[in-house]
Amino acid sequence: MSRMPDSDATRLSAAAVGPASSEVLKMGTPAINALRRSVSVALTSVFKPFFAQLPEALRRRASVTVLVAEQRNCTALARAVASDPSRWLDEVLVRVDISLTGSAESAKLATSRATANDVMVLTPPQLRAETQFAALIGEFDTQLDLIRRSVRFPIHAGALAPASLCRALRDTAVALNYGSAHLRVLFDQFDTLVLPQLPSLYEKLLGSLTDIASRAAEAEAMLAHEQARSEAIRRQPPAESPAPKPAPPAAGSAATREAPAPEAVPAPAPPADGSPAATPARRKTDTIDDKTASMLASVRERVPVSNDTYNDGSLAGDLLALQGDTPLPSGTEVPVDKRKAPLQRIALAGQFLNEAIEDPFVPEELGPQHESVRFPLVKSALTDATLFTAVTHPLRSLVNELMLKSATSRITGTAEARHMAAVLQQVLVQFDLAPDFVREAMLNAEPISDKQINSFFSSQKQHAEKRRETVINEAKRLVVRELELRTFGRAVPQPVIRFFNTFWGPLLVKGLLQYGADHDHWRNGLDLMERLLDLIETPPDDPQAAWRELISKMSTALAGAKLDATRIKSALSLLEAARKAPRPRQTL
Repeated sequence: MSRMPDSDATRLSAAAVGPASSEVLKMGTPAINALRRSVSVALTSVFKPFFAQLPEALRRRASVTVLVAEQRNCTALARAVASDPSRWLDEVLVRVDISLTGSAESAKLATSRATANDVMVLTPPQLRAETQFAALIGEFDTQLDLIRRSVRFPIHAGALAPASLCRALRDTAVALNYGSAHLRVLFDQFDTLVLPQLPSLYEKLLGSLTDIASRAAEAEAMLAHEQARSEAIRRQPPAESPAPKPAPPAAGSAATREAPAPEAVPAPAPPADGSPAATPARRKTDTIDDKTASMLASVRERVPVSNDTYNDGSLAGDLLALQGDTPLPSGTEVPVDKRKAPLQRIALAGQFLNEAIEDPFVPEELGPQHESVRFPLVKSALTDATLFTAVTHPLRSLVNELMLKSATSRITGTAEARHMAAVLQQVLVQFDLAPDFVREAMLNAEPISDKQINSFFSSQKQHAEKRRETVINEAKRLVVRELELRTFGRAVPQPVIRFFNTFWGPLLVKGLLQYGADHDHWRNGLDLMERLLDLIETPPDDPQAAWRELISKMSTALAGAKLDATRIKSALSLLEAARKAPRPRQTL
């Protein structure tokens, strides 16, 4: 009997592709169900023996430890697992299935525990396993693409990564009322009994994808046929009939308070020194860039080389020496013809981080925090080529997420966004691999193909474009919110509404993007907007002088935003119309 519920995946698929693709669902659903069953069977082969061996392992640990609390925790956990191992197994399988398919049944469960405090620190063996198996997870993710296209809802290969399996075990223990006091001993047994079984698990899953992919390919062909038929129907000319003309919106209504037009929001000019927005120059992969070389030199000086151990200082010195043909300082033998691959990895890691940091939307003042991830990034690049070949690589995703949170923190000006960026930066430090491990992996590194390099940087360019779009939309949302808050309950003349929507709103968005919410430019813009509204609502004793002063300041601000003379004239004409308009009555 299958342990995995199939109904949620079917319902979610139906919602994603719509009723026109019901025939495709009949073929796509068996593909996803076959995948879920394969994952269930493979995980059962690993976790069923684990839960069978766990009670005895915990009892042995309780017998040798001298800590009374640990004895008590091991005994209690051993008794609980031994009394109902099948329940523990079922709970783990269900949680992995939720993460794998995003099934609707307990998205509520996943959401309820995904709080800001839901942080799990991985053990060193788990961290090593994440790096060791990243290539297999990446290959598994690549083969899942065809299934994703056929079912039209997310399938997350990362659900099978070591950290995700450990998280599923943790959530199972918590759900069964075993808290943090029991988790440490549980994780230790996970490292001992489960991690060594993961290579056979991943190989088994890769082998099962062949039959599943054939079903998905069949469903994909059906979907393409359905889309072509729908497109042909859509292109048929409709019968001509006059469309009713919409009524004009009332002055000051919600319809007149739309967000500033996108075309009126110029982005900050991209730097000329090679950012994701600029035309990419020919990439050099045989030399280390200046920033990365400076970082390595700093590490070499900061961490004294030891004769007894191979430390970060030793590794940094060896990496710098790879550019020449002299022996490495540590005595590690790397022939000149074998230095191309590690040099390429270092160069690509440096360019990856440089282009992310140099994005004009990423605040320069956060540069020191971003630079702190450069050495861990170089280490991961030397040990794991999938950093550049697998879009789901955890470190690659974290760097992109870090840059997004950093860019957003500038325009929101909130401590929360900056805290999220700081947390992400701390997580990246977990990828700071042991120097001797990096040295061994470096000796066996293979070059990455030009096609893979181009694909990687193309993907990063897409991330930069999405980041730009996200930040601009967030800036627009904040400006619209300010407009709504400051005009709420006020009778605002139509010329002023047009002035805000057409000229002042875009100026505020541009200033927010360029300077941030903590800058005087943003505060002054809001202050002038408030003064304009106050001047209309409650004219002072000398309104003419107040209007002249305000119009002068707003004209200067518009000119500073690089508006041409014609547009400034149009903006001032709206202000003049607002000045001459009769004072509106406040609605009771």
